[in-house]
Amino acid sequence: MDSIRFISSSLHGMLDYAAAVVLIAVPLMLNFQATSALALWLSVLAGVLLVAYSLITDYGLSVVKLIPFNVHLILDALAGVAFLIAPFLFGFEGLIRWFYLANGLIVLLLVLTTDARISRVGVR
Repeated sequence: MDSIRFISSSLHGMLDYAAAVVLIAVPLMLNFQATSALALWLSVLAGVLLVAYSLITDYGLSVVKLIPFNVHLILDALAGVAFLIAPFLFGFEGLIRWFYLANGLIVLLLVLTTDARISRVGVR
């Protein structure tokens, strides 16, 4: 399984902040509100929470190192699963459904390919 783990914690951190921007900005730009206020605010809340727990994760792009990186990965995995379930649980359809499913799959893929043992400088 380690052979597929090639993303360092630093790269993971950069991708976290980029994903947070996507989770907040895309639903606003695509006016999810017109179809489902819940879809809009669930994504925005997920983006804000991602920034919050990224800022306190023990990795290179945080402010305070309060939670271990492995715990961060568990939170990411839970978020990915939630994004996969949400469209079916809340009846999201069309573009909103695809947005949630794509984000859930991407997050789980990122978790699976992140090596928590690779330090900020890429050395084990």
